Amino acid sequence: MEMRADCTSPKKPASRCFRPLALAPVFERESFPHEALRSHPESKRRRPVSNEKTPLSSWQYVDHRQQRVEDMEHDLERVRSRLVDIENSLGFLKQECYHEEREGHRLQRELEEEVRLMDSQLERFRRDDTTLAKHWEAQRFRADQAWDSSHSFAPSSGR
Repeated sequence: MEMRADCTSPKKPASRCFRPLALAPVFERESFPHEALRSHPESKRRRPVSNEKTPLSSWQYVDHRQQRVEDMEHDLERVRSRLVDIENSLGFLKQECYHEEREGHRLQRELEEEVRLMDSQLERFRRDDTTLAKHWEAQRFRADQAWDSSHSFAPSSGR
């Protein structure tokens, strides 16, 4: 048996104070048991309960709110877990990006060095080609002079 909120009144006989709540008239029932504990005068007023829709009892309300809290906590855990996964992925991607950037800089330096070497070799080959062309031209000139001197048409005196 539950004690009704109006049992604190000195005008009520004690026999009425310990009736089961279910036997109390509908307008006397509390929507939420914690309202019976209030000391404010407005908590002593009763509102009739609608027959169309039964309000949740305080325990049902608390259970419902607790379930919502648990659902939200579960959702929050899922979001936090997903955030950790995303942060780990982001860290991995940043690390990969850093390594690729370093590798790119290394390859760029190697290619620049290779281009410098190729440029220096090309310049050396050009100089060698110019030198060989000059030597060949000088050899040809000397050979032409030697041939011209051996085959010169000098008038012969024996004719």
